[in-house]
Amino acid sequence: MPKRPPIKTTFTEIVTYWGNRMFEGKLSVAWSEAHERYWRCAHKTNLQRCHIIPHSSGGEDTSSNFVLLCKKCYIESPNVMDPEIM
Repeated sequence: MPKRPPIKTTFTEIVTYWGNRMFEGKLSVAWSEAHERYWRCAHKTNLQRCHIIPHSSGGEDTSSNFVLLCKKCYIESPNVMDPEIM
């Protein structure tokens, strides 16, 4: 099986996409910190781009299909196809 190409969608693109679609009051952080703090727990750590719909299930590498998660929350997150859960 061929190796998957690297993800080109940047953290800034993901934050900009969701910043135009989500009310900041639902987050644990301000949008100005959303590229460095996880949106749910506000933990300042290295964030990971995580697919809402997994790549293996046809999910695309687009801003609308990513959230930024800290490692702990990524491990605890469900592997789901429903964007409402993510």
